[in-house]
Amino acid sequence: MLTALPLSWARTNETEATFNVVKLPFSRRSWISTANIPFDASFEQIYRQILRSQSTGFVIRGCKEDLSNYLTSRQCQRAQTGVEAVLNLQENSLSKASLQKLMQPGSRWGRVTEIPPTAENYQRMARFVDKTPYGNKPKLQYSFRTYFDSTQRGFALVAPSGDWLGALSLSLVNRNYTHTELLLRRKNAPPGVMDTLIAAVYKTLQREGMAPWSLGEVPFVSGNGAVFEIPCSRVFRSSCQKIFLRLRRLINFGYNFEGLYFFKNKFSPEWKPLYLCGKPDLNWLILLDLSAKTRYLHLLGNEIYCLMKKPFERQ
Repeated sequence: MLTALPLSWARTNETEATFNVVKLPFSRRSWISTANIPFDASFEQIYRQILRSQSTGFVIRGCKEDLSNYLTSRQCQRAQTGVEAVLNLQENSLSKASLQKLMQPGSRWGRVTEIPPTAENYQRMARFVDKTPYGNKPKLQYSFRTYFDSTQRGFALVAPSGDWLGALSLSLVNRNYTHTELLLRRKNAPPGVMDTLIAAVYKTLQREGMAPWSLGEVPFVSGNGAVFEIPCSRVFRSSCQKIFLRLRRLINFGYNFEGLYFFKNKFSPEWKPLYLCGKPDLNWLILLDLSAKTRYLHLLGNEIYCLMKKPFERQ
């Protein structure tokens, strides 16, 4: 029985699976972006349910190796689109001297506490997003759980004033496998805040007997530290591959995936490949659809606009 799930598909106490389906206008596919899955449901059962409801074709992001292998055996196609940073909670991977130095300053600014799942805290997390360095930029959507709700756990580094300096939310992939959804730092927060927050949550999950902890995806990156290599599956046309690779630098300008990689790599994770899977196939229109629906294009356009506006502001 296959128990793995795509990233941001969460195990919940619901008795039936529910899917968030995003219609893709150009490729005419259905993108199943997130889902709530009962604990006892296998992916094989879920797949049959998807086939019944999305018979004209579907796309799923964030598929791990075993999931993508299963889907390709069912006549789906796949392409690697990024990597997942996975921490082994049974090892003391946060003991590096360089990382300990980063954590020490952050611990002086406040304490890490778990956030109760209340309506007030759901709203507070949403407001906190606006206080991050990306708060005044177009918000990404659909590619992960961009909200905090009762299906997740939340943690924050709280200053003596009561202000949050950093916060994160976790969904449950399986009973002992957690995945990071939101990872937020307050704009102008002191150094070491996020390192301290991650270290505290690491120790909490470790005490609870959890196994892997996923720090989440870094898109447009391949494994083994090869930040500048993005392998595309042969299911994409060669012209699409070339365009995708040439756009990589432009994409990083709008969404700093290289910086995200280096931040997560500090915690010595195991990097695992992630795949985009689709049926009956994958084509370049899907890339266009996903870029638009996730608002990557909006984010990129905003960065270009701000860059072009700067010379006029100095006059």
